[in-house]
Amino acid sequence: NCHAAGWDADEPSAHFGFTCDELMMCGGVGSNYSNRYIEKMPEVAHTIDLHIVCDPAHPDHHEFAHLLSKHDGAKESNTLTVDDSREGWVECPVAILKSAFNQSDRGNEVVWTFDVSNIRRRGSPLKTSGGIACGPGPLVSMLQDFVSHLNGCIGRALTSLDAMTLDHNIAACVVAGGKRRSSRIAVKNWNDHDIFEFINCKREDGVHWSSNISVEVDDEFFKAYKQGGKWARDVMRAVVLGKRNNGEPGIWNRSLAMKGEREPEKMFCPNPCGEIGLQMWENCNLGHVNLGYFVK
Repeated sequence: NCHAAGWDADEPSAHFGFTCDELMMCGGVGSNYSNRYIEKMPEVAHTIDLHIVCDPAHPDHHEFAHLLSKHDGAKESNTLTVDDSREGWVECPVAILKSAFNQSDRGNEVVWTFDVSNIRRRGSPLKTSGGIACGPGPLVSMLQDFVSHLNGCIGRALTSLDAMTLDHNIAACVVAGGKRRSSRIAVKNWNDHDIFEFINCKREDGVHWSSNISVEVDDEFFKAYKQGGKWARDVMRAVVLGKRNNGEPGIWNRSLAMKGEREPEKMFCPNPCGEIGLQMWENCNLGHVNLGYFVK
């Protein structure tokens, strides 16, 4: 199934933990990065001093030894021995984000040490989900990239592209896990001040290759467009040029998606394939079993 990763200002880590968990179970994840959601999130209050360690006897140690810490334990540190499970991997970015967004003692550096020694070696079978284990390497790389970008946001709230970059770091890590994939969609409202940055994000730096992108439009957009509104027409031109050149972005009409819904105001984003609209944290269900057919 596909899911909608919502936003919770009281628990900023929820979005990213949910995204990581569902992607690792092969579910698609969509989200709406419009400013009306992102601007409600708190500021990043703490930098993270990240240290990753691993037993030198681990068979894959040589693959990521250059990313490991020389941390000798002199610093007082939060420590986490990463469990060899989906839940163990999800716990890592969640722990980091909870520390980064903790609004008490703002500005203090938080030291984290992650021990990845217990993660099974690359090539081992994944019995419950199928596929082949990727070893600790992708997780180590993801955590380094994740913290590097997060630390660059200290003292301010995440922007749409900041949040998308963190989600991409997670998705790129999941892709490395054999049969697992990362089906994602990112949508953003046409009237946001940074919509053109969003529209061009994949063609300029390549960071967001793990996500399809679509511009959220509505009745107000088409009204402004038909009346010759410059902003609406500039957005449409940028969308069309993007489609012509490399197939993106798409368009998601939220006003149409709201029609017939019991709670239309809660319509949040489409599922990654775009068939239906979802509320926050909802999953799509595009088929059903008619149990009555089998009963006389």
